[in-house]
Amino acid sequence: SDLSAENILENTHESNSVYSYLDRRFSFSPDYTEDFSTTDLFGKTGAEGNRSGFNLFCAETGIKSCSLDRFAKELSRFASETGKMKRIRKVRGTMYVGLRKNEGELIPDQQKIEDENNNF
Repeated sequence: SDLSAENILENTHESNSVYSYLDRRFSFSPDYTEDFSTTDLFGKTGAEGNRSGFNLFCAETGIKSCSLDRFAKELSRFASETGKMKRIRKVRGTMYVGLRKNEGELIPDQQKIEDENNNF
C-alpha cells in the first residue's frame, strides 16, 4: 500500500513528539532570522505554570516528553531531514534559525505586552 506523504507525516508525528511540537507550534521560513537554542525550544520543566516550550506542549497535548539529550538529537535530525530550519554554530552554542513561534502561542509575558500595545 502506498502511504501518502500526509500519512507518513501523521505517523512521524505520532511516533515523534519533537517533530509534532515543531510542526504544530512553529512556522518556517528562510526569512526568519531569530535564533533559538536547544534549551529555548525545550523550555522549562517542573510544576504546572512553570513549564514552557516543548515541555508545556507535551503537558497540554498528552504527548510523551523526552530528555533534553534526546530532544537535541531530534532537533538536529528534524533540521537535516526536513530542511525547514537551519542549524548554525554560534559562540553560545548550536542555534536554530528559520522558525518562528506561531501566533496565539505566545508566552504569557509577551501576550500581556501585546494586549497593552493593542489597547489604544
